[in-house]
Amino acid sequence: MSAKSTISKEIFAPQDERMLGAVQVKRRTKKKIPFLATGGQGEYQTYICLSVTNKKPTQASITKVKQFEGSTSFVRRSQWALGQLRQVNGIDPNRDSPEFDLLFENAFDQWVASTASEKCTFFQILHHTCQRYLTDKKPEFINCQSKIMGAGHEAQMLRDFPSPRPSHEKLESLVEQFLRETQISTCFSLPIQWKLLVCARVCMCVRVCFPGVSVGSGAGGLGDVLF
Repeated sequence: MSAKSTISKEIFAPQDERMLGAVQVKRRTKKKIPFLATGGQGEYQTYICLSVTNKKPTQASITKVKQFEGSTSFVRRSQWALGQLRQVNGIDPNRDSPEFDLLFENAFDQWVASTASEKCTFFQILHHTCQRYLTDKKPEFINCQSKIMGAGHEAQMLRDFPSPRPSHEKLESLVEQFLRETQISTCFSLPIQWKLLVCARVCMCVRVCFPGVSVGSGAGGLGDVLF
């Protein structure tokens, strides 16, 4: 089981929450910690996680999760309501960069993600979640690439399936089969809407680059459902 799957299971599932996305990070600048607060816990891995409650009305949160050296478990450290997020800074809109800043009402952190692509995926999910769950006081996204800002529009298109729409069970089955066939196993832990986003992009790339090639699992496959 991957680290993110374990975090979802150990940290969020027991609280009746769903983890929508996570990014592994390190600080770009060392944070000053009071001598008595260090605790001597050694090295650790840090993840910034985005989650929502299963109970209505849905509440979205950003949580800092750590795994200390020598431990197999994860611990929840800090948490903010999504509405407390004021600014998301992608640092450079002209190139793929792993650096980013998050500004909250009472906190400011400068991070570097493990990879630029992981940061991009997390930003796409974060932007879409802000558009979906925040009615006012939405955070400002600055210095972000256009592909990040367009994720919300793509996700909206995926929700507007042409008629007739497949049942939820049928859709889940098609998505899982498509991911297995294309060997995109890293997406199995994602929520259904983000699995669909991945599948749609794969289908679109195949149709553009290889006209006439069938996408999905034959007649009635995921390619036919999405397009």
